[in-house]
Amino acid sequence: MKKRTIGQVLKLSRVNLHLSLQDVSNKTAIEIPYIEALENDEFDLLPSPFYAQIYLKKLAWALGLDESILLTAFREGKELLFDEEILVDDEDALLSCGSPAPRSHAATLSASGPEASYEDC
Repeated sequence: MKKRTIGQVLKLSRVNLHLSLQDVSNKTAIEIPYIEALENDEFDLLPSPFYAQIYLKKLAWALGLDESILLTAFREGKELLFDEEILVDDEDALLSCGSPAPRSHAATLSASGPEASYEDC
């Protein structure tokens, strides 16, 4: 398992589901710049912490993630433990704003120590 920021979990989950930013925007009614800010952990670019939480709830729903874990991580400034079974061909390139081809959707997040966690997203 690897420690991941909220933004990294959101981006990896979106790519694993083969969803574009536009797809997620259409599904959640969140503007693309705000989705990008969340995926880049740039919460200060959002209108307020209140909106950040609303957007995280919508993204959790759209990506099949547990909203309570994302919100806890956001409120407490925690990272998540993210256990990727199969992710993307070049995960490092993806996390540094690249766009490698996704392989399949299989991810598990789980608890450990002070980090927030998921089981079977």
